[in-house]
Amino acid sequence: MNNFNSQLWVLPIKNLAEAYFNKADKNFISFNKNFFDVFEERYNTRLCALKREIYGENDITANKIDRHKIIALYIQLFLEFPIFILPKNIKTEQLPTPNTMLINELFCLDFMQTILNCWNSKKFNTKKFEEYKHSLIKLFSEYMYYSDFHKNTSFHTYALAHIVYFTEDKYCL
Repeated sequence: MNNFNSQLWVLPIKNLAEAYFNKADKNFISFNKNFFDVFEERYNTRLCALKREIYGENDITANKIDRHKIIALYIQLFLEFPIFILPKNIKTEQLPTPNTMLINELFCLDFMQTILNCWNSKKFNTKKFEEYKHSLIKLFSEYMYYSDFHKNTSFHTYALAHIVYFTEDKYCL
């Protein structure tokens, strides 16, 4: 397996995921403990495929991709292979809250905001982002629901990378 620069993110991502799970409603959410066992391999495979598409068969380890595509790849993997598992059939009178139902999508938002804050030392304007947040959550939810279709093409990676760029450009101060 090739090394990739964002490998350094894996431990902080685990910590963020554990913090999310610790606050989650355990009546509805379970933690996919196997996620991180295979995450790096899945990411590396997807990264190499994207680099081959961009650069051809040249030395893909020497060629870099921008942070927007990196964030897009991470988000796609978080949605295709969710860290947090919700049961398909809820067998209780109590219904889960929207935040519980959308925990994976909300995790992706926090991940993106954290990386954008750290990458360029700009502050993410969460108050201004509220106007756009719901649209992005819907997009993530749709991707998660139809991820088998989207995995067959890199189009969504490029589109999501542009959305990350737009988000950074508009909401990072």
